[in-house]
Amino acid sequence: MGLLVQAETMQNTFECLLEGAMAGQMKDYASAANANARGDFDEAQAHRYLLEDLAPVEAAVNRMVDAPLSQAQFDALCSLTFNIGIGALARSTLLRLLNGGDYAGAAAQFGRWNRAGKQILPGLIARREAERAMFVA
Repeated sequence: MGLLVQAETMQNTFECLLEGAMAGQMKDYASAANANARGDFDEAQAHRYLLEDLAPVEAAVNRMVDAPLSQAQFDALCSLTFNIGIGALARSTLLRLLNGGDYAGAAAQFGRWNRAGKQILPGLIARREAERAMFVA
């Protein structure tokens, strides 16, 4: 049974993403598929689109994670999953360790998700460290 998060979870996750390295780039938050379908939009619309894009991510994290989570841990996992995809989280060692109760081992896995293709990206290194720090806070 996954964690049933607080009613304000999407807002919490949304604020977490805004405070991260992506702040100030609201138009980039909407998924590429939705951005193409949605066309041009202002910042207020981008906020709504992000909340829509987060809904399936948060549902998936709730469904897949059996271990109890703090709000910060949940937010960190949603941020990671928003970026790597639901399927990647489902197949991950991070999820297996977390569901086995190994929180430290799961936290150590954030840093492994630092590549786009085969290239290590400094931006992903920074993002994963921020997510890991949130997870262990």
